Amino acid sequence: MTRRAPGNGAAEGLTLAAALVAFLIGPLPVLVAAGDALLAPGEAWNALADPLLWRRTLSSAAITAAVLALALPAGLLAAWVLARTDVPWPRAWTALLALSLFLPPLVHAISWVSAWRLSGFGAILLVHGVVATPFVALLAMRSLASVSRAQHDTLRLLGGTRAVLLGELRHAWPGASAGAALAAAFVLSDFTTADFLTSVGPKITVAADSIYAHHLGLRSGAAAAAGLPAALAVLAGLALAARDLLRRGSSIRARFEPAPRLELGRARMPVLLGLALLAGAASVAPFASLALSAGSPAAVVRAALKNLDSITFTFATAAASATLGVALATILLALAPRLSRAALFVLACVPLAASPLTSGIGLIRVWNQPELAWAYTGATVVICATAGRYLLIGALPVADGMARIDAGLVDAARLAGAARLAAFGSILEPLLRPAILVGWCLAFAFALRETDAFVMLRAGQSALASRLYANVVFAREDELAALALVFALVCATPLLVLSATHGLRGSRA
Repeated sequence: MTRRAPGNGAAEGLTLAAALVAFLIGPLPVLVAAGDALLAPGEAWNALADPLLWRRTLSSAAITAAVLALALPAGLLAAWVLARTDVPWPRAWTALLALSLFLPPLVHAISWVSAWRLSGFGAILLVHGVVATPFVALLAMRSLASVSRAQHDTLRLLGGTRAVLLGELRHAWPGASAGAALAAAFVLSDFTTADFLTSVGPKITVAADSIYAHHLGLRSGAAAAAGLPAALAVLAGLALAARDLLRRGSSIRARFEPAPRLELGRARMPVLLGLALLAGAASVAPFASLALSAGSPAAVVRAALKNLDSITFTFATAAASATLGVALATILLALAPRLSRAALFVLACVPLAASPLTSGIGLIRVWNQPELAWAYTGATVVICATAGRYLLIGALPVADGMARIDAGLVDAARLAGAARLAAFGSILEPLLRPAILVGWCLAFAFALRETDAFVMLRAGQSALASRLYANVVFAREDELAALALVFALVCATPLLVLSATHGLRGSRA
């Protein structure tokens, strides 16, 4: 009979508690909202039979397909250049590329409207494209980080530079496909960006418009059914991406020797020009456009002071949300390795696959109770909303860090009789600390930029994103630009923290 190490019972209890909390803040609101379709089956069937829903869903699918057609090649190429070549200043280029991901799509949309008066399908494609490309590029760079010198030399011997390039792009595909799946989740569930960019001229309605319309019409069963097609498509994409990532596994061990970087030679200047255009359009242009439209630094300062309470609320709730989400992910991954990947996939992907409007409806149903009024009208529901929705975002770096730790270190500690909590505190936690920090900064960033879910929540109206969306209609153009620039600066904070404490090290990250 195997004797359980002292302290393992505490680890199992902690893991169980983490899984329960993750379920309560993640899948439960989505399942409650989806359950309305069973309570009102007539409404649900009528909604699914409505041709308007399918036209809107096809519109969302067309936008998503067009965005990925741009983001996949651009992201793969940018990832390969930054991770595998001797391009100058790779950290700076990586930070600039990442910055566009940290900015909310609504901020991108306002900046492009201010600068070029863009609207319609082209504007939607541009905004989502500049946000989707970093998803692909950054995760593809993580895949390319595990290209070894032995693999590089073997490919070069077999087929020269062409074989090296093709082999490394195949190696980058698991990360790129995961990035594409995450980008698709956000594009398919988008509500505010398409609404804003088609507020003038021909209206383009998307799948989330049907959810919102049914919610306003108090047709809860129809709202639940309207969110199903897009949610199932996103869930399938996330499942395929997770399968590719799990197949790749970890190829970095203690004796790992990274592949040498390739020399660009005559291609250096064209590559630098391409990176400058990509980074300029995605990250520099929004700030420049908003600063010009705001008129003066004083206008930006006035906007910040006027909305100081909202900025404080947004920072506090986003930080608490990131802490909760990353803590749950770390506990599940580090203390329950056999269970963690499958359980975490279910707990984290369901809320991300669902529309934030659906999640918002579920959160209202769960939290809007007399005995929970203190939580529903305060910051608690906002923290739970973003922690549950972005659990996967914070978990990915931690899971990647776990895959890169030699399992023999933990096995040796357990064979020596160390309990799981002791092994975690003395071995895993120090090694995972950089990955936990990255996960926290990413979860913090996405909680800061959340907009769509807050449209549904009363407490979410205190967030800076809600205040910006409300001002789209009523504020003057210069005031809107100033507030959008304040929001952009707020959302860039996690990237500054990440760059200062961890560094964006390209392929060596």
